[in-house]
Amino acid sequence: MLAVDLKDKLPELQDDKRKIPSAHLSQVCQIGNGEHCCKYVFLTPAAGFVCAKHSLLKVSLDNFAREKRMKAQGDNCEGLGV
Repeated sequence: MLAVDLKDKLPELQDDKRKIPSAHLSQVCQIGNGEHCCKYVFLTPAAGFVCAKHSLLKVSLDNFAREKRMKAQGDNCEGLGV
């Protein structure tokens, strides 16, 4: 797991529209399902699980996934917070 301190650096991830509802997290994002898990699921201390698909992190997450530096490889929906 990659840990990065982003406190106050990405306020866009604190947007309530990005917060992933628990049913969506398990059924669509497939959290805990290995490589099928969505690569854009991001855990924040303040908001919990959020969608980072339409954020500044997208390019980095795509690169990490392509380089197999993370297990999650999924791109399971259109994303939240658009």
